Amino acid sequence: MKIVLTGFMGTGKTSVGKALSHELGYEFVDTDVLIEKREGMAISLIFKKKGENYFREVEEATVEEVSRRSRVVIATGGGVIKNKKNVDNLGRRGIIIWLKADPGIILKRVMLEGGKRPLLDVQEPLDEINKLLSERLTLYQHRSLLMKLINCSPSGSPSISRQIYLWIQIILLPGKLPMRSLNFLALTGRK
Repeated sequence: MKIVLTGFMGTGKTSVGKALSHELGYEFVDTDVLIEKREGMAISLIFKKKGENYFREVEEATVEEVSRRSRVVIATGGGVIKNKKNVDNLGRRGIIIWLKADPGIILKRVMLEGGKRPLLDVQEPLDEINKLLSERLTLYQHRSLLMKLINCSPSGSPSISRQIYLWIQIILLPGKLPMRSLNFLALTGRK
């Protein structure tokens, strides 16, 4: 089985993914980190030097490659959900889980990282977060398992990964329920 974590930037995909892969005994792959290693530069520099279209092409090829793996937890870039081919590849023999956070929390997290997100290199980043979230909301809802995790604290990752792990063990694996019929909400607090 393959577990794919998607969601907007700053929602905890990498930290939750690492903790979840440990829980499951699976490999962990972060598509953005893989792209940075291959390109020899940060995502922000790829956007600046080669443009978003180039980045999306490299992202698609990377997603296609990692999607062939099994027993893996994959953390995707925030925009991966915009490409149906990515979603189809990631969803094959696996589940896509949407991690969600409030826009204010996303902004705080991104700023704590140094604000190196190319799509937020604007005058009003919170407005841009709200705009992008609004544009992507339908995609997240329709192209992922409707498991919404509101991870509002940096220390929430182990708790969230444990909840996902238990949910997979108890509900998905034994019962083989239709994944689209499930809805799970975990609130971890607000900061």
